[in-house]
Amino acid sequence: MPHSDLDLLLLIDDDVIAELRDILQEEFGDLVQDFVDDVPIQLELMQTALDQGNADGLYRLAHKLKSSCGSLGAPRLAELVRQLEQAGRQATLDSAATLLAQAQATADDTVAGLRVILQAAPPGDRAGQD
Repeated sequence: MPHSDLDLLLLIDDDVIAELRDILQEEFGDLVQDFVDDVPIQLELMQTALDQGNADGLYRLAHKLKSSCGSLGAPRLAELVRQLEQAGRQATLDSAATLLAQAQATADDTVAGLRVILQAAPPGDRAGQD
């Protein structure tokens, strides 16, 4: 997916967030906080896998994170991570460093947006108390 098309994807899908909030109610804040805490760790592990030329490791890490991004309504990050997953699966790591840098920048923006959502969480939700 070209960079310009990537920008057409939502950073955070408000419909998915609203649905998760309705379904999970009080656990919503915990889910989002866990994701916010985990994303940098997963990206760091992907960087290590890439630095070591570990295509299978990159694939496995990206696969896991892609699922989390999709479930939490982060389609732009999910697409970048999907591309990293594909690079790992095909052991074509040439463009993976560029993709990972894009994913890290997008993750920063996504996490910032999710932190705003956490701050706006309704009273009684753990997220609003952090």
